[in-house]
Amino acid sequence: MADLTPTLYISIEDADRELDSKILIAAAALQRGLSVVIGQQWLIANNHAAMPLGLFLFKGMNARIANAMRVISNYGHLTAASDEESLGLADKLYIQRDIDAGLAEYCDLFLAQGALHAEAIKEKTGAPDKAIRTVGNPRIDLLRHPFSALYETEADALRETHGDYVLLNTNIGAVNSAFGSQEKYKEVVIRIGWMDPDNDKDNALFDSIVAFDEANMTLSRAVVAHLSKTFPDTKLIVRPHGSERMDTWEAYCADFSNVEAIRQGRHASWILGSRAVVHTCCTTGLEAEILGRAAVNFRPDAHERLLHRVFIANIANISANNAKEVGDLLSPVLTGDASVFEHGRPERLAALTPHITNITERFAYERIADIAQELLTSRGAVRNGFRWEVTDPENYLGAVRRTNYQREKINLSQPDFERAWAEMRTLANFDAPIQTRQIGDSLFLVKPA
Repeated sequence: MADLTPTLYISIEDADRELDSKILIAAAALQRGLSVVIGQQWLIANNHAAMPLGLFLFKGMNARIANAMRVISNYGHLTAASDEESLGLADKLYIQRDIDAGLAEYCDLFLAQGALHAEAIKEKTGAPDKAIRTVGNPRIDLLRHPFSALYETEADALRETHGDYVLLNTNIGAVNSAFGSQEKYKEVVIRIGWMDPDNDKDNALFDSIVAFDEANMTLSRAVVAHLSKTFPDTKLIVRPHGSERMDTWEAYCADFSNVEAIRQGRHASWILGSRAVVHTCCTTGLEAEILGRAAVNFRPDAHERLLHRVFIANIANISANNAKEVGDLLSPVLTGDASVFEHGRPERLAALTPHITNITERFAYERIADIAQELLTSRGAVRNGFRWEVTDPENYLGAVRRTNYQREKINLSQPDFERAWAEMRTLANFDAPIQTRQIGDSLFLVKPA
């Protein structure tokens, strides 16, 4: 068996959502003497047998990831898992649907974002306490000083282009699925282990989620129409979730002169540039609250008891149940009075403590880098003194076949990556010399010079 090397492999599925926070982890890992391979998750996983043994950091804990982790772990790599899907959830049983029960057999380290998440992992997997570390979430790091400055310049540019605008974020992937249909969406959630198609309770829950999303779609359209008419001099930007079809919203928004559907750019920049954010139980509501923006979580009345408690936005934000309530909450904000949102914000943020530990504490990316370096060192990896060498060049892939949807999620050139890296290393005050090289499709090696 080859020797373990001080290499951290960081997989990314959706660059818009993950790249900045994953670069922070990479920069901190480099400060601790590690080399980093970062980028497209499919290419990293498919090249595990051709790359030096190291620590693979996965972005989730579901059944598909568990299968990849099993293969990679059996080859000799160490494995760790964070959970991108848990950030917007507040219900333990719901969080556990994205956690594979057998994961502890292949996962050396679980990175929990809060006490509730850690409890969910332990109960579902039976992992020992020493394998579960509560670190927070690096995406929350980006909303805090000094990293929030990354979005302020972009926010200024958005205001210059669009004037005063309200941002409407949707999260309706079950009925407006980027996978093409509700049936294909269901196939995906079965494949990742979220539901068992032979379990009546699982099928009933899936049907209720579809009904919830159908009601959310109806309410979202009503909110668009009401806000467009009520505030004709204010632009409304509709930004669909990455799991949704964009053309559905482009077609609907075309009927309103002051409404536009846009998904380009960093979502945090759009939040900061807005006068207010309205959304359908979306994680962006949590981010808006932390950034100090007025945020309205709108939700269909009939589904309150069933699904509202699942989403963290119901803790973080003021909620509304119909389009008129949304408009009434926004009216004073658009004339400069956001006091209704500022009142109670400290209490709302304090209520998030069991769910996310790093809103005001030490940065999550630093904790993750510390733990990665500690795990690699404890298993025999030697700090520094490492030179990248592909162990099996004939089987090393420069690309894997991806769908158009997967390419939309991450499609980075080296200049793209270096620009993002330069922004983050400046804010993180990381000035040690490094070398960056593209080693595959949207995949990059970064190491100490």
